[in-house]
Amino acid sequence: MIDDCIACGVDKLIDANGGPVWSEAGFTALHEKVRAELNDTVVDIAKQVERILTTVFNINKRLKGRVDMSMALGLSDIKAQMSGLVYRGFVTGNGFKRLGDTLRYLQAIEKRLEKLAVDPHRDRAQMLKVESVQQAWQQWINKLPPARREDDDVKEIRWMIEELRVSYFAQQLGTPYPISDKRIYRPWIRLRPKKPGDDVFQRDPVQVRNKKEES
Repeated sequence: MIDDCIACGVDKLIDANGGPVWSEAGFTALHEKVRAELNDTVVDIAKQVERILTTVFNINKRLKGRVDMSMALGLSDIKAQMSGLVYRGFVTGNGFKRLGDTLRYLQAIEKRLEKLAVDPHRDRAQMLKVESVQQAWQQWINKLPPARREDDDVKEIRWMIEELRVSYFAQQLGTPYPISDKRIYRPWIRLRPKKPGDDVFQRDPVQVRNKKEES
């Protein structure tokens, strides 16, 4: 875990100082800047990670024990969501800028668990809305070349889906920008590459999904 925090800190400081360099002089200057700030940066990261892991621990305690069948699907969805947020290497994988968001998404899960016990049917309805967006996103991203899937504009959509979850399950926590399924679908049309003869990138994914459901 400490190696993950250090790697995250290095990435953060490189970005903060203008990104990678390609000359010996530039490397020397960047190395000195990173070394000077790395200790304080890693301490900051470690504190954030501690809060994240504490929240994960508290959630896992609530997930143990006997499960009411009416809550089973919701709990399964929560476990799947958590595995995508906190995993081996998540500190570097999510990146410094996402650590605060990761904690907020976990706090949203805590709020969801409180409501799930009271009204599992409402939780299921909201879960199905998110699931619909996730399935459409997965179908869309599978059409992209593997290297394209790693681009920031493509990866951003995955985080938009996390914000959608916050808006459904823990609205009181707030989101950094207005979010809805249509706002998530909108960027897909603009993103490249577009395949000749394949209009899935041209049409509104909401309409594409609805037509499939009608057929």
